[in-house]
Amino acid sequence: KRNIKQLKQWYQRRVRGQLIIALYFVLIIVVMKVLVTTYNAAAKVPIKGEDLTPLLALDQNPDIISMGFEEIGDSDAWEDEVDKLLENHGYYRVKLETMWAIQIVVFAKKQHLPFISHIESVETKTGMGGLTANKGATTIRFRLYDRTVAIVNSHLAAHKDEVSARNTDYWSIMRDQEFRDTAAKNLCDHDFLIWAGDLNYRVEHENVAVRRMISEGKHLDLLQHDQLLREIRDRKAFVGFHEAAITFKPTFKFDEETGLYETTKNRTPSWCDRVLWRSKEEQVEVGRLINWELWCAEEDGEARLHRADVDDTVQFLNLVETLEPAKLDQVAKNHEDKVKPIFYNSYPEFLLSDHKPVSCMLDLAIDTDLVPFVEFTKSQFTDMKRKHLEVKFQINDGYPAPATTGSPLSTPPGRMPISTRSRGMGTFWNLQDGQVLRRYSRWREGSAGGLCV
Repeated sequence: KRNIKQLKQWYQRRVRGQLIIALYFVLIIVVMKVLVTTYNAAAKVPIKGEDLTPLLALDQNPDIISMGFEEIGDSDAWEDEVDKLLENHGYYRVKLETMWAIQIVVFAKKQHLPFISHIESVETKTGMGGLTANKGATTIRFRLYDRTVAIVNSHLAAHKDEVSARNTDYWSIMRDQEFRDTAAKNLCDHDFLIWAGDLNYRVEHENVAVRRMISEGKHLDLLQHDQLLREIRDRKAFVGFHEAAITFKPTFKFDEETGLYETTKNRTPSWCDRVLWRSKEEQVEVGRLINWELWCAEEDGEARLHRADVDDTVQFLNLVETLEPAKLDQVAKNHEDKVKPIFYNSYPEFLLSDHKPVSCMLDLAIDTDLVPFVEFTKSQFTDMKRKHLEVKFQINDGYPAPATTGSPLSTPPGRMPISTRSRGMGTFWNLQDGQVLRRYSRWREGSAGGLCV
């Protein structure tokens, strides 16, 4: 309010009697690079001199970094190693959560800290039916600008034959984790849910054949035998989640301090270490397609996602099964611009553990009604001749600089026209070249919920 008053006073002093140049509806999208890593450290301490920089992709300057560890051993040693490295590169710790040998820590660039709020962490035990913390999940969630983000790091049940136990661990974590933030009381409520860890799903194929195919460079053919992809396809776990294309070799199990798959226990090489994500808006659209009644239930005046009992979940999934695959593919395509994977890698050069670490960089397109002061000059918007405009901001080390990407009026396939989406109102004054208008741009899009599955 104070800024608006100052603008009015400035206007009265400087440009009294002149007309406002234009009135625009502006959609602000903050594009954030979020790096998520997972590393089963096999209860080892960091190797002196081993460089974690490649794992953290510091050369690509991520905005948010989440590091997840399983079987971490000496957590203090890892904390010191990571803190020292990231502090030297301008990152600040947002939150750390440790549950026995499962740990997650989130860092952010300094310029984002004022716009990270409602920070919470929770943990869920799933070992021995929920009694022990050797398996389970640690989660850190927060509001990032005006959207909610939850990042889960988990270690699920081990061994090839324990697929059902892993699925049960997943559902327990989804069901049990709760938060104080009224905007997202459970994992399903979050606009962005990212799930990483040693998920322990295996390649269900004959061990000798698997090793031969890896040695022949045909390891990607083994994805047809991957348990996790099958469970997602059959909607038995991680419903609605996406994963970037796997291009790397299986990340488990290696002889420690070597790059060779182990032969002592004769474990089948598998992609145990994974990073997945899902968006709330996509799940809401699926709920609308099947006319699911609970998706529009309101709480505190706001529609939100709801956890449901087993019968509701089964009913929901049965209805989803009636949808044509092409419709579900179209829904995913409609929302693919919300989360875009930049890369998905493993790092065979890390020799500490019997696992190889994995990292995934995601671009999150965050529609926001609260951004830092944005500078506009007359020359930056003289070409804005149309009423509706989409502006994207790429966060840099300083204040974000406005930059349009492609045609500002272009609409991705399957998306509704920009002019039909809710947004706030921005007023641009008649400025002389070189003068700068600083203002807050605000908008709000109505949220909607759906069944939590």
